[in-house]
Amino acid sequence: MRRRLAAALSVILGLSLAVAVPGAANADPIEIPSVVINEVQPDDAVAEDWIELANTGDTDVDISGWTVRDDNPDSSSTLREGLIVPAGGYLVLSNKDHFDFGLGKSGDEVHLSLPDGTVVDEYTFTSQPATSWGRCPDGTGEFGLTAEQTPGAANVCGVDPADALVINEIDSTDADPADWIEIMNTAILDVDASGLILRDSDDTHTFVIPAGTVIPAGGFEAFVVDDKATLGDAAFGLSGDDSARLFAADGTTLIDEYAWSGGHAATSYGRCPDGTGEFELTASVTKGAANDCTPPVGAADIVITEVSSDPNPDWVELYNAGDAAVDISGWKVRDSDLDMEALKPGTVVPAGSYLLLTNGVDFSFGLGKGDQFHLYLADGVTLIDETTWPDEHTTPSWGRCPDESGAFGYTAAPTPGEPNDCPTASPADLVLNEVESSGEGSDWIELYNPTTVDLDATGLVAKDSGEGNTVTLPSGSIVPAGGYRAVDVTGLGGSDSARLFTADGMTLIDETSWTTHADETWGRCPDAVGAFGETDAATPGAANQCPPPAGWDGVVINEVESSGGEPGDWIELYNTGDAAVDLTAWIVKDNQDGRTLAIEPGTTIAAGGFHVVYTDVAGGFGLGNADEARLFLPGGVTLVDSYAYAEHADITHGRCPDGTGEFVDTFGSTPGGANDCSPIRINEVDSKNADPVDWVELVNVGDAPVDVSGYILRDDKDPNGVAIAAGTTMASGEYLTVDVDVDGGFGLGGADQARLFAPTGRHCWEARPGPSTLTRRGRGAPTAWARSRSRRV
Repeated sequence: MRRRLAAALSVILGLSLAVAVPGAANADPIEIPSVVINEVQPDDAVAEDWIELANTGDTDVDISGWTVRDDNPDSSSTLREGLIVPAGGYLVLSNKDHFDFGLGKSGDEVHLSLPDGTVVDEYTFTSQPATSWGRCPDGTGEFGLTAEQTPGAANVCGVDPADALVINEIDSTDADPADWIEIMNTAILDVDASGLILRDSDDTHTFVIPAGTVIPAGGFEAFVVDDKATLGDAAFGLSGDDSARLFAADGTTLIDEYAWSGGHAATSYGRCPDGTGEFELTASVTKGAANDCTPPVGAADIVITEVSSDPNPDWVELYNAGDAAVDISGWKVRDSDLDMEALKPGTVVPAGSYLLLTNGVDFSFGLGKGDQFHLYLADGVTLIDETTWPDEHTTPSWGRCPDESGAFGYTAAPTPGEPNDCPTASPADLVLNEVESSGEGSDWIELYNPTTVDLDATGLVAKDSGEGNTVTLPSGSIVPAGGYRAVDVTGLGGSDSARLFTADGMTLIDETSWTTHADETWGRCPDAVGAFGETDAATPGAANQCPPPAGWDGVVINEVESSGGEPGDWIELYNTGDAAVDLTAWIVKDNQDGRTLAIEPGTTIAAGGFHVVYTDVAGGFGLGNADEARLFLPGGVTLVDSYAYAEHADITHGRCPDGTGEFVDTFGSTPGGANDCSPIRINEVDSKNADPVDWVELVNVGDAPVDVSGYILRDDKDPNGVAIAAGTTMASGEYLTVDVDVDGGFGLGGADQARLFAPTGRHCWEARPGPSTLTRRGRGAPTAWARSRSRRV
């Protein structure tokens, strides 16, 4: 989740009509065309991200060759030929058709520049708009939230009170102490209600809303209509059989009304839900605030039963314990953020059954590690159910056990739309994990619980190698889920056994034997799953301190992918040693100790080999923009290697050379293989003898010159090769054409390869001529580099 959260709107305007050229003495000022950024939408479901330009002048403006970018200077996109912003008109640019970058939902920047880099206009926003960010007044004003999206048309900057204001609650009982009518603004912008008129059923009764009355977006304002001290003869009371009506300032255009009969309400009459629902008797009077609505029939039967935050898509399961279906259309949901979303019409939870709410279908937000899910009535106030899970993903899932009524905890397996699969475990799942047979005082054995639920070991029997020496575990011997418990036992010998039995003393659960006292203790390495051996220290009730495996210090972090994609984030390890190393239960972490992933049992890394740990998986973690990759021995205490970085790499972060070099930005993603450290790429291939010989063109995509002396080009046959002459250096961005169909060289066939090797023999790059003529990996050659810089060898 690599997101920023902000609440303020910042505007940066570049509207000068004349900008002096920096450093140019006596230069004429550059005339800035009359084009402005006018409207921005960073997350439109139809047109993707879009930017609207407006031409405030009286002549068309050709913006061919202009550039547009976001907050990343490297994201700049050059606008294609033929783009015209008409005089007094608009042009909409989208990331489907005009630019390559995406605009951040939680804030970003838009910069529009002339071909020479002169800024025409720029704008910064810090949050996702409900509609769009636009200039008000259109074309010239400051940026703010618009009333609606209008790509290609004038911005809608205000809201008609008739479209936004409704009567929301009425008190006619004199209990507050006067009669009043509450108005709600259902719009996303503030609305000026000055001059609007309130009446009861009598047209002669008129209350004019005072000048300067602005009702905030989504807000409420109550108006007392029978205060004679203030209103004089204009005051009127509301009877038990009456109506409340809201008119425009002309006194004839009806905006909203509600009539009632049969007497005063015991509380008040109010819309449920606020602003959109029908009027009903409220549970209590809430003058100037959200209505206190009586929960709809069946609401109390709805519970959250299961949540999955990984893998995608996230989902939440609801259950209806009642005997009638419950329509939850319009009910509100949210995660740990406070922004709520309404469930779409037709959302119904069947009687005695389940309903699955899915990310991307029923709600737009993602569920993260240590997140929450809240379910409210349509008023957004009345909480129906909620759950919060720990600092990890809900893996396998987070559900009630027993299903529908129990407390939340981790399930045994996800069961969307079905009864929860609650963990079932017994003391027979316990394992012996560590033994102290020569300790000062009492000897002890340690039990480990590999399950996801606490286990009660009360009554289990511990024995040594004989039958006369037994210990029965006392009442309250709880071994926590994933935890340890040390049990004192009587003297264990130098050549002995530790055995654990069920309460009958006959059914064996686990055992271990040794032939001499351990210098420290006798324990499993790694915990729970490893074989028994000597530990480095006694750790009763905690993870075993195991001696590091042979060759452990030759394993390093070699490459890091932190910016997602398929198959997600990963950490590549490399073994610099001359023997294979067992990686069983080694731990990888990011910069937070709570985010861990254990390497599977039986995993080894060959001498000089690679192993990739995919971290962005169920039960794992994603790597952030400024984060750290860390590798630990089993137990997560002894650090093997680490690498911290300040931002995502364009491709990956990797050691150059592999295993021993410093970390740099690589030129290609190579999980499980040697890092792509060379900026020299094959850019073009001619295999048809038309020039008049076959040739391969190279390009330096790096930022510095590279000595390519001794680099070797080959086709698909290893014996064939052409070496680049000594003293050949390629400047940054330079092209180099190498003729290969020469004496001692080779010709390129119709189905062939062009391969580039470093002088060390390492394979750097390859191309396969064919219908596409070239296959590239990693960074390609910038299209702005001039082909005139190419030279031939």
